[in-house]
Amino acid sequence: MNKLLFPHWVQKVAIWVCFITFILFFATIFLSLNLDFKVGRLFDSVMVTIIYLSIFCCIFSREKREDEFISSMRLRSVAIVAFIAFLMVVVLNIVQAFLPVEMYDSFKEWRKNTFWNGEPIMDLAILYFLIFKLSISRKS
Repeated sequence: MNKLLFPHWVQKVAIWVCFITFILFFATIFLSLNLDFKVGRLFDSVMVTIIYLSIFCCIFSREKREDEFISSMRLRSVAIVAFIAFLMVVVLNIVQAFLPVEMYDSFKEWRKNTFWNGEPIMDLAILYFLIFKLSISRKS
């Protein structure tokens, strides 16, 4: 597993890049900067992509001391996130099964649009990162 991970310094850089990009992204929203429509969409897409890439680098970088304990915490965190993901799918299927006929198709379309755009995957990746970091800090 260690051969697949980035060096630890990548995590530090990625956290700073994510933080700065996050501030820039929300500063443009709160300051209501009137960018051209195409420029605004491009700016938003680039900012979100940078945030996602920095989160990816944080997740797949080594800790200062990468040992068996850290590896077990990584595996445990993945198992928790997988459990949550499967639970979400089951709950959504149950909800969809009990919807009235007139709402069934719109809910099915919402699920398709929501899950095919990749945002839930990034949400699960962030959840993994949080669970992993909390479990390490709690055990240390």
